Amino acid sequence: MDWASRFAKAGLVLLLCTVASALLLILRVVVSDGTALWLTAAALMWFATCWFAPAVWLRRRSREEG
Repeated sequence: MDWASRFAKAGLVLLLCTVASALLLILRVVVSDGTALWLTAAALMWFATCWFAPAVWLRRRSREEG
């Protein structure tokens, strides 16, 4: 179970990197470089908040209860 959890986390991080790279590549063509970097950073923060924050919160909550 421990290895499966680590592989899942690694997969999420790699997916996050892939999405960010693709977004940056597309946005650099459409808007200026500075705007593309800011939009990509904002998307990274949004994804990290939606993917990792609930998992950390649930893990801490389960440790406190048990």
